[in-house]
Amino acid sequence: MLVMLGVVDREQNIYAVSIPQERQEDRLVDLAGVIGDEKESKLKSKLDSISEEWNCDVAIVFVESLQGKDVTAYADDFYDYNGYGMGTDDSGILLLISRGDREWAISTYGKGIKVFTDKEQSYIMDRVQPELKNNDYYNAGSTFASLCEESLELYDKTGKGHDTRNFLKAFWYCCVFSGVVALLCVIGMIGKLKTVKFQKGARDYVKRGSMHITSQKDLFLYRNVTKTVKQTSSGSSGSSGSSTHRSSSGRSHGGSRGKF
Repeated sequence: MLVMLGVVDREQNIYAVSIPQERQEDRLVDLAGVIGDEKESKLKSKLDSISEEWNCDVAIVFVESLQGKDVTAYADDFYDYNGYGMGTDDSGILLLISRGDREWAISTYGKGIKVFTDKEQSYIMDRVQPELKNNDYYNAGSTFASLCEESLELYDKTGKGHDTRNFLKAFWYCCVFSGVVALLCVIGMIGKLKTVKFQKGARDYVKRGSMHITSQKDLFLYRNVTKTVKQTSSGSSGSSGSSTHRSSSGRSHGGSRGKF
């Protein structure tokens, strides 16, 4: 079954494009022949399992060349015109890798835009790119799949991504370290107070004849400050932290791109 969408081009001409409602391609497409049959079957099963468990397509496409096309547009079009996406909002993420051009692009849609924010995509690709640079395409794909699964699970539990979890972990370690240092300092200071004895009143701690009050002033110690939040206009990323763009089909995608 096909869905017809009305799209307006730059000249404001309206034309129709066909978006298939059912997936036309596997979740692993190796048009560049970079993965052997045995590994291809294993990686495909992994992508299928993750996608079905989380109701969100996780797909990888290898091509030999972009044939002069923009890598982001290529990834978006492959997602749209091959029917990727699960659920009522066609949720998913697709990684397209061009071996010949040494470029990659991620396209997200539906819930995938919320789960795989810009920072989350950066977290994932920082770990995938070293394997791409070494031409280890199978492990690059497997790592991508595993990290996508982690992101989906983490978002399902907390509504946040890896970057937030790492920040909280670092903050916790910092608090613990600071607490230990402070405790050691206090213990050291207490150890030096061997001659100090408890006194009943504050005046007992003052040495007689050592304090002479020569002047008296009233000092203002506190003030009340009222702050009002200044409203700012939000960008295209919105609350999800994902920047979006319009594909040739007229649909709004998230994503990122890079070279390796």
